[in-house]
Amino acid sequence: MSESTLSESTLSESPLPSVSPYLIVNDARAAIAFYVDVLGAVPVGDVYIGDDGRVGHAELRFGSTVVMLADEYPEMGHVGPLALGGTPVTLHYEVPDAAVTVGRAKVAGAIVERDVTEQVHGSLQGAIRDPWGHRWMLSTPLAVMPSTDEINERADGFTVTAAVGSAAGPPEARRRTGELAYVTLPVPDLGESVQFYERLFGWETSDPGSEGGVHLLNTNFPGSLGPQSLAVYFITDDLEASVVSVREMGGTATDPDGPASWRTSECAGPGGAAFTLVQAAPGPYPAGNDLHPPQLPLGG
Repeated sequence: MSESTLSESTLSESPLPSVSPYLIVNDARAAIAFYVDVLGAVPVGDVYIGDDGRVGHAELRFGSTVVMLADEYPEMGHVGPLALGGTPVTLHYEVPDAAVTVGRAKVAGAIVERDVTEQVHGSLQGAIRDPWGHRWMLSTPLAVMPSTDEINERADGFTVTAAVGSAAGPPEARRRTGELAYVTLPVPDLGESVQFYERLFGWETSDPGSEGGVHLLNTNFPGSLGPQSLAVYFITDDLEASVVSVREMGGTATDPDGPASWRTSECAGPGGAAFTLVQAAPGPYPAGNDLHPPQLPLGG
C-alpha cells in the first residue's frame, strides 16, 4: 500500500504460483488466525504493518498455493465482500477431511452454505462463507474415484467428456491408508487438562460428552481428551487385507467389527505397541460432540 509507511520486510522468498488470490478483509489479524487455525494455512514471510495499524500485506500458504491478504483501504477503493454485499468468487481448497474442516469453520464463526455431501465427480464437498465474506468450497477426494461413464450415469443436467489427450479410465484414487484417523489422550482431570492444553497449544474443545470427554476442535488431527485410555486410530482402505498383513508379519489383530461407517480391528505390532485400524466411510466425520460416528471413543 503506497499510502502507508510499512515495516521493513521482504516478500516471500518462495516462488509464487502463476496466479495468487489476493483477499481484502476488514480485520486481517483475525482473518489470518482463522485461516491458520481452521483451514491449516501456513504464514509465509513477514507482515507489512502501516503506521495506522492496518495490515498492508500478508501471505499464507494453502498447500502449494500462496494467498495474499490485507486490511481494507476504502480510501484506495480496496474493500472486502462484506462492504460489497457479497462475492462472485469461490476459493476451492482440498483438505484431508472436508466434514471436519467445515465443522471447525462453523465453530469459528463461518456460515455453512452447503453441508458436506458426496458429489458425482468423486469428492466429499461443502461450502462455507468465512466471517469476512469470502466463499470457500472445501473438498476431499473419495477413496475410489468414478470414471467418466460413471459420472455421466449419475449426473443430472450436464455431460462430462474426457479432456483432449487424456488417458481413458478413472482418475487415480486417493490413498488414505496409514493416515491418522483419531487419537484419544487420557487425562485424570478434564477441566485442568483442557486449561493446560488451551494455554500450551491453543486447543479448543467441545462440550463434554456423556462419557466425560471432549473433542478437539481446532487441531490438525481429530482427537479427544477424557477418561478413556490412550488410543491411536489409523485409516486403512482395506481392513480385511490389513488384518491379514498384521498377522502374517507376527502382529496381532482382532477380526474386523463394527458398522460400515466405522469398522475397526484392535491390533498390536512388534513389542506389543497397540493401535486400532479403521476402515471409515469417506470423510470420515464432522467435528462436534453430537456428530461423531459409531464406536468413536467419546460419548455424545
